[in-house]
Amino acid sequence: MTDLEVGCIISGVGFIRISVHGRITHVVTCAGNLLEGAVEEASAKEAFDMFNTNVLGTCNVVRAAAPYLREGTKVAGQRAALATSKWAVSGLTEGLAEELRPFGVDVCCFEPGYTRTGFLASGSGNDVKNNNGGDHRVNTARRLSAYHGTGADAMRGALDAYNGKQPGDVGKSARVIVDVLTGAGVGRGKEVPVRLLLGADCLEAVRAKCEGTLRLVEEWETVTVSTMRDEDEDGDA
Repeated sequence: MTDLEVGCIISGVGFIRISVHGRITHVVTCAGNLLEGAVEEASAKEAFDMFNTNVLGTCNVVRAAAPYLREGTKVAGQRAALATSKWAVSGLTEGLAEELRPFGVDVCCFEPGYTRTGFLASGSGNDVKNNNGGDHRVNTARRLSAYHGTGADAMRGALDAYNGKQPGDVGKSARVIVDVLTGAGVGRGKEVPVRLLLGADCLEAVRAKCEGTLRLVEEWETVTVSTMRDEDEDGDA
């Protein structure tokens, strides 16, 4: 167990830091574990312990520091938790694809945009046809007044507004998934991709993200390469 895994410890440390040094302006999380081995080789506990430190530990740090960091600021939206879980699965998919390729096993992460299902419905029930799914959308037990009027608050209303109006067709998406994985239809003659976007809205978002990332890389390229060791430098830093 690391300190990052215990939220109460981090919150206490944060309070002490504020009391001694004043407000927090920057937070850096650098703790992490490296689990050596393929996914199939890792036990459930070994995988959990790594995620508990690398991902959930970071969440604990953010949860403790956010009240101090957001003072006098505005936040963009409540996407961080969901995005983290999706990125984790995306990264897992890429790793699995490399590990299982020698055995002739293909791995693909299908990434749909807004698709017309009951996923965004609130409450309980299984009436997907009328968008009354309700089993997937979970609200946090705690709501902080500090987020009222911010992007995080607006996102809650946006989910309700999108429910039942998602532009993606679940039947068409399912057909594509089957075709790609079986090499039929639209997947005929093609290798199974490591990831496949489903929906024009998803394509637009990913393309904008990729273009933005490339611009960021180019803007900071000279700084990025400046951290390399000099060729004639001997010994370790």
